[in-house]
Amino acid sequence: MIKLRCVLRCFASDLKAPNTARFTCLSGRAANGLYTRLYRRLQARCPVPAELSGAADLDESCFGPRRVRGKRYQWQNHRLWSV
Repeated sequence: MIKLRCVLRCFASDLKAPNTARFTCLSGRAANGLYTRLYRRLQARCPVPAELSGAADLDESCFGPRRVRGKRYQWQNHRLWSV
């Protein structure tokens, strides 16, 4: 019961599940399961308003550039050269 309260405090303070697992000495799988249940319970209790439930128009500038110049092949930077 005490660990559940700690998990709820961490959830309310917007900590990620792995950090919560470390703080409460739970396994990562248990913390993820509790977080999933809490998210589902919140989603059931607080439905999305009708004006937000449709499709939203987003500007492409929100996602950043598609390609950065000069960074053509990232895999080439990780080659090991032996002489």
